[in-house]
Amino acid sequence: MGKSATSTPTPHHHVVSAEYQPRGFWALIGMQYQGAFNDNLYRYLIIFYLLNLSRLHSESMTAGEVGFLGLDPSDFVPALATILFAIPYIVLPGITGALSDRFSKQVISLRTKYLEVGIMIFAGVAFYMESIWFIWAIFFLMATQSAIFSPAKYGILPEILPEHRLSWGNGILQMMTILAIISGMGLAGPLYTLFSDNIYFTSFFLVAFSLIGLFTAQFITKPPPANPEKEIPIFPWSGMAKYFKVIYADRWLLLILVGYVYFWFAGALAQQNIIKLSNTVLQYTENQTSVLLVAVSLGIGLGALACGFWSRGRIEVGLIPLGALGMTFAAAFAAIPPGWVDVFTGLLSQLTPASWAAWGSSLPFSLLGAWGFYFWWLALWLFLLGFFAGVYDVPLAASLQQRAPEQMRGGILATTNMLTFVGIASSGVIFLGLGSLGLTPYGIFLLTAIMSLAIGVFISMKLPFFVLRMILWFFNTFILKLQVKGRDNIPEKGGALFVANHISVIDLFCVQAAVDRKVCFVLNRKADSVPWMRRMLAMVDVIYVDEAADEAQLDEVVAQIKARIANGSIICINNEARLSPEGPILPWFENYDILLEQPDTPLVPVFMSRLYQVLYTFSGDKLVWKKRGWARYPVWVHVGESLQQGLPALEVRLAIQELGRVTYTEKPTRHRMLHHAFIRSARRNLRRMAIADAITGELNYFKTLVGSIVFARKLKTVLDDRPMTGTLLPPTVGGVLTNVALQMLGKTVINLNYTLSNEGIASCARQCDLSQVLTSQKFLEKLPVEVPGETILLEDIKASVTGKDRLVAILLALLAPIGVLDRILAGRKRGTEELATIIFSSGSEG
Repeated sequence: MGKSATSTPTPHHHVVSAEYQPRGFWALIGMQYQGAFNDNLYRYLIIFYLLNLSRLHSESMTAGEVGFLGLDPSDFVPALATILFAIPYIVLPGITGALSDRFSKQVISLRTKYLEVGIMIFAGVAFYMESIWFIWAIFFLMATQSAIFSPAKYGILPEILPEHRLSWGNGILQMMTILAIISGMGLAGPLYTLFSDNIYFTSFFLVAFSLIGLFTAQFITKPPPANPEKEIPIFPWSGMAKYFKVIYADRWLLLILVGYVYFWFAGALAQQNIIKLSNTVLQYTENQTSVLLVAVSLGIGLGALACGFWSRGRIEVGLIPLGALGMTFAAAFAAIPPGWVDVFTGLLSQLTPASWAAWGSSLPFSLLGAWGFYFWWLALWLFLLGFFAGVYDVPLAASLQQRAPEQMRGGILATTNMLTFVGIASSGVIFLGLGSLGLTPYGIFLLTAIMSLAIGVFISMKLPFFVLRMILWFFNTFILKLQVKGRDNIPEKGGALFVANHISVIDLFCVQAAVDRKVCFVLNRKADSVPWMRRMLAMVDVIYVDEAADEAQLDEVVAQIKARIANGSIICINNEARLSPEGPILPWFENYDILLEQPDTPLVPVFMSRLYQVLYTFSGDKLVWKKRGWARYPVWVHVGESLQQGLPALEVRLAIQELGRVTYTEKPTRHRMLHHAFIRSARRNLRRMAIADAITGELNYFKTLVGSIVFARKLKTVLDDRPMTGTLLPPTVGGVLTNVALQMLGKTVINLNYTLSNEGIASCARQCDLSQVLTSQKFLEKLPVEVPGETILLEDIKASVTGKDRLVAILLALLAPIGVLDRILAGRKRGTEELATIIFSSGSEG
């Protein structure tokens, strides 16, 4: 039975930041932690129990009791556990998805906890009866309970979290799930060792943890049902065809699903392989096996957490190919057998001093010697395999949730779960097949590396945008520092027109880095003729305009832009009148509305801080990078609120300028004080020319800095305590040194305009309450003016400078931290709110 023709879905509940309930979210996380913990604790108790039985009673037990058809128990037991755990997810997706849509996902979560308590009670009975098939049956019921909860667990996140927290929430959920898996795996070995003679005692722990989860579920945020009239199908796969149709129609969603299924396939295959490698090939104990399993799971958890942090509050698909590449290398190194690793061990023992060896044999390093170098080598690469798998998985899971249509999200996620567990079950079958063919665990790890590389290359070839996002993420992490303001103004879905101030190809990549969605840019056709630009632009969506386009060609471009926006694309255009100095005026420059057919299409202004002539420039068609003073050059992208249609084009461009004003006003300054900027520049360029005039000649930065400090120390002894000091000097070397020196002393510098009348200069001095004015005797001789207040001549200051003054200034210039200089010269810590100068302008300064 499918959904009736008359059923009307309830509008999907959108969460805004004000509706976010932290307690409800963390209750979900707590419940999920407990459920995953119980699942894995019981699962590995079963595996250890049955593998131990196969070792102790291999002769007396039939093949059907532990093995099957003569298969090695080390192959069969983990494979059967994997297959049984996957079956409910395969056969029940239609039912579980419908339940998730029809009822509140909080209600589904609560009911599954009641079911779990009962299952864990019967788990103790099964262990007490020592019935292997009863144990497997309870394990299957436990998997069924998890399958019912799964679509509600993931589907509830978009219903209780705002959009900007979705990637973060997935990272937390994945991290806590992995921590639960780690806890369950880690406790399974010691708990089995402790109760190996009375294994049924472990059920007391399982039931107690289930009761804790039942209590936690009461506090999960309760969103409304997504579709309360949804009918529950009798046939398990009923209605799934429409979900497959939706997935297949969205190429992005389809390829993400392929990558997501591979993650679970590879993870399940790796877990089975670790158990076989540890128990059969390496003959490790249950505790050592638990540590290896914990290593890969801990890596997944930390990788998921790192991915949530690296995503910077959004869904960063660029981390998908990065994760696949990391999985490739980690799996390849895990495939190296002990004989090859022994070479490194021998070299290490020869290079390690005897004192280090004795230290390594003591606690807490005795475990290294007891378990061997290879054990920790393997644990390291398994950890890295898990870490990159976590980085790979989080953006896939978040993208699935984001791109799934709202009214079908529960069903699509249930379908996704079904497909992932088809992959998990397939891993069990493939693991058995590879074992029967004689492939060693090392060979399986190598095969995993090859498959990880293949899936990464496949997705990257089909969706080059992922590779672009990875490159942009790399630049944003290590070279640039992208600051995005107004991210909430970016439409999540549907078409939109961005009007931006970007200038070149480099700029548009910064705009793309700020927007999660793929953006189509309108560019000059000339960009495609430059080889390096053509290679870069191959990764983005571009509409080209010929430099000499006639009216008909421009009309064709307008029609193309309108069609792309109508189909749901974001189009970004430059706010300039032309794409080249010789090109025609663009038809939308006078009216941006001609590109918008739908009246509700967002028209979004975008401002980006200046990069051209700061970070890069062009020499002909050659890109020239300029020297950067910062380790990560900051780039600001400010996305404005959507503008109403019908606004004159001039108003749209003014809105972009206003965004620029706000950006430059709000962004932090590079230097706290003006003289701080000078000191840092001087110390970086000591030998370069700084200032010059016709009388003094040239001074490099070193001499300028030393001279300023000398002047400041001398002026400190003659100036009064008033905050402002006047200067009456021409724009010369002496004027520069005086201004910097007064800034170092914490004075507000008043450069009096000597072109004014004596009355005007006196008025300026009165307004600033000046009592002292620095000037030059030579200057006064050439331009006689009345100096208001006490006159201090620079010639007198210069004549008092000694060799000791210069030596002290040199040491301060080269060695003293800026904060120390402030305290020595100004006598206090300076603040950015202090007044630097007052300018009495006649207008000539502009």
